[in-house]
Amino acid sequence: MTLSNCASRFLLLSVLLLVSFGAGRAVTQQPKPVNFEELEKIVLDELRETKTPGAAVAVLSGGRVVFAKGFGAGNIETGAPVTPDTLFRLGSTTKMFTGAAPHRRRPLGLRGEVRQRPADMGDFREGWKAPPQSR
Repeated sequence: MTLSNCASRFLLLSVLLLVSFGAGRAVTQQPKPVNFEELEKIVLDELRETKTPGAAVAVLSGGRVVFAKGFGAGNIETGAPVTPDTLFRLGSTTKMFTGAAPHRRRPLGLRGEVRQRPADMGDFREGWKAPPQSR
């Protein structure tokens, strides 16, 4: 066996090994399918316990919707079902999200000062005026 023949075989073997490792890695990195049956059961139980006529649930992963489903009735008079595209009136529920947003950015803790907020939140004290009081 000549040196060039040996080098060729070594190069071929190296390439095959690298390709096989890459193929194995690609297979293991594929996302596993998720079974949302348990989530569906929890949602249905919650709707029943709270006597809520309907809800829409979406699960996002990596910025993509991986699950979206409507549960129950979107209109109790007509019995129209809730779909993932059903629009709901939010009402005061947005207050919960607004209140949780600064904490999600950086928790202050019980002893933290309100002044120690993220810089991109701005200074709410400057330029704010109390709304006129109605009588």
